[in-house]
Amino acid sequence: AQAIAEGARAVRRGELEVALCGGHDSMIHPLGVLSFVVLGALAAGPCRPFDVRRDGFVIGEGAAVLVLESADSARRRGARPMARVLGSGTSVDAFQPTAPHAEGRGAILAMNRSLKDSGLSPSQISHVNAHGTGTPIGDAIEARAIAAVLGSEVPVSSIKGAVGHCIAAAGAVEAAACVAALDEGWSPGTLGLEQPEDWPVRVRRNPTEDAPETILSNSFGFGGQNCALVFGRA
Repeated sequence: AQAIAEGARAVRRGELEVALCGGHDSMIHPLGVLSFVVLGALAAGPCRPFDVRRDGFVIGEGAAVLVLESADSARRRGARPMARVLGSGTSVDAFQPTAPHAEGRGAILAMNRSLKDSGLSPSQISHVNAHGTGTPIGDAIEARAIAAVLGSEVPVSSIKGAVGHCIAAAGAVEAAACVAALDEGWSPGTLGLEQPEDWPVRVRRNPTEDAPETILSNSFGFGGQNCALVFGRA
């Protein structure tokens, strides 16, 4: 997510015409799994984002790269844009090595900065792709943070129930999912969500063909690293 934010800003400033931005990771090996076991972060069963039975995340692996370019560059090569990067916001709350700030301070700051950068108001966000790892603390803090920034009516979902937590690739993989959703006219659902809590936002269980205009995608990392990306229809 950070790479996409930096690449988009470089294109916007005119420093680059085209940038390839993304991430990759694979921690499905003994050392990688053990590190998260020691932290108590892994689920005993399936990942259940925003569900009352959520007990941790499931490690995923993958990679995704986005081609970011200026409108002029796309026209010259006859490319059909799938979506637009409207803005981004980052923050580091540096609260604790593995847990987010209890009031979602860093997440709120990143989302507010992404709105400011995109020039959008909270009411103009059609959908939120939450970080939504399925951890008891993380999901609760993120839901409250989203509500603080965007209000209680914004639809929210997490794809980590389907693809797992891809760690360093998570932001890029989920950005690609947001681009596909905007291009095809649907909003993702939340696989594994069967018994939602009384959240301050509307967490969606099933995908919806609602042709969203914008999607805000959250990516939060250990140490309080936060990045929010705003995508819009092309």
